[in-house]
Amino acid sequence: MQSHDFEVQYKPGKTNIVADALSRKPHLNAITTLTTTLADDQTFEQGYQQDKYFAQILETLQNPEQANEKAKAKAKHFVWENKRIYLRTGHRLTFSADKRLHIYILQEHHDIDIAGHLGIDKTTEAIMRNFYWQKMGKDIKWYIQICNTCQRNKASN
Repeated sequence: MQSHDFEVQYKPGKTNIVADALSRKPHLNAITTLTTTLADDQTFEQGYQQDKYFAQILETLQNPEQANEKAKAKAKHFVWENKRIYLRTGHRLTFSADKRLHIYILQEHHDIDIAGHLGIDKTTEAIMRNFYWQKMGKDIKWYIQICNTCQRNKASN
């Protein structure tokens, strides 16, 4: 919600034909966020080592003097910090191909009450501010297309 300028106007009862999530749920008047731990350092490192894409990048970042030029070129976009790999651009946390973590991030940015079940573009933008994984656009599109709430409440084109 921080990325948008908006004005809240109250519409009483029957005049509010298409009620949104905020007008239906009175407990959302005090919106808060929580900080959670996605996984421990060991889980991240094991995930990187088992991932086809990140295994070579991890090896290059940990031992740059032993890497060949092709591996260095691939790893130059990443940085190893606090036992996690971050994308240099935007300092975004990267994830291996662990679908459980992907689904958790998707749920946190799409399903929770303050996320508002936004569409593909806005959900992608919100996730891309902090995270990166291979084919994340494809995963976000798939997740939103199978979202039960979105299928019931959004009009078809």
